[in-house]
Amino acid sequence: MDGEGTVPKLRKDGRWEARIRFTDRFGKPGRKSVYGRTFDECRANADEVKQRVANDLPASDARDSISDWSRHWRETTLEASSYKTQTKSQYAQLAKVHIEQSSQLANLKLKNLKASHVEGWLVELRKKAPANARDKSRVLSDSTIRTCYTVLRAQMDTAVRDGMLARNPVAAIRRPKVKNTDSVAKIDPETIARVIELTSVSRYHHAVVLTSLLGTRIGETLGLRWRDIDEQGRQISIVKTTAGQGKGIGLENVKSARSRRTIPLTGEVLQVLKAQRKVLVASQLRAGDRWSKEGDGLIFRTELGTIVDDRYLLRAMASAARRAGVADRVTNHTLRHTAAQTWLEAGVHIKAVSDLLGHSSIAITGDIYGHTSDDTARAAMDVLAARLGHRRPDLKIVEGVDAGATNTTQG
Repeated sequence: MDGEGTVPKLRKDGRWEARIRFTDRFGKPGRKSVYGRTFDECRANADEVKQRVANDLPASDARDSISDWSRHWRETTLEASSYKTQTKSQYAQLAKVHIEQSSQLANLKLKNLKASHVEGWLVELRKKAPANARDKSRVLSDSTIRTCYTVLRAQMDTAVRDGMLARNPVAAIRRPKVKNTDSVAKIDPETIARVIELTSVSRYHHAVVLTSLLGTRIGETLGLRWRDIDEQGRQISIVKTTAGQGKGIGLENVKSARSRRTIPLTGEVLQVLKAQRKVLVASQLRAGDRWSKEGDGLIFRTELGTIVDDRYLLRAMASAARRAGVADRVTNHTLRHTAAQTWLEAGVHIKAVSDLLGHSSIAITGDIYGHTSDDTARAAMDVLAARLGHRRPDLKIVEGVDAGATNTTQG
């Protein structure tokens, strides 16, 4: 009979033991021994196992450590998933650094993981500096912490699916929130322009300039091909993006239908493209036979013609920011923020800005970039007052009225 067990018996070592026979949810027969310090404790443990089996749960949770399970998940479930290459690379890196090396989780057994451990781990992450950060006073961003949570929850979902755990303790903790104000450093456009100018010593200066002019994501800039440039139609098609890093780098389609878009080709952008073409010609001549066909058709390529790793651009911007004396971190998100904010404050409709940035909805554009500057807010109030026919009061008249009212009161 499924879930049948023996009556607890006293062992020579003083513990009580009961043996249970069952058929798991996959139809495989199994046996399990449970123990207790007393007869009642042993019977209670046996009843718990029977209840788990009756609910189609594993008879007991796995004894694997979380770090071991994380490695297994990376090499199997993550690799076999339909995630894009860049997402796989990001999840694998976060799992290695923030789960498999965590003082809170790494050596903990899967079966012992509780919601309180997850909470302690999140506290640990909020105090942790990013990997390879020069400034150790910096801490992980809210978005990185939330993605770490997503990875851990996915790992435990797989453990439940495979019968390693009865339930996912990570699901009991709410996904960490991301503060919009935390995502992008507020740097004025003049400072950003100075940083961009200082990247002129880098091979990837034109890529930084183009990113700032188009408001594209860094992978979208590096994924641009000459065939995506329509000079006659005066537009640029955003179709491809780079994905992965190092030896695993490649090209793939942009992440969504809204990300696939066209952007106007301006005279300034055309000049940057012409300058970049000269850079490529010179690079190919220098490289000679070493010139790779890997990046054929791409606008931006390495010294040997291969696909550009996005970290090269980030390093160029970070170096320029340090030389410009900018304390805040300058990244691709900073350039996109500057582009969006400039467009919005210039009166460009938020729908047009959303389309240019490739956001999935106007709501995202509004939430991230929709805050206005003080000058813009005052100008908006003045426009409203003018449209409604209100005029600013003459202070002399107001003062006279106040004085008259005072005299009348005193009289």
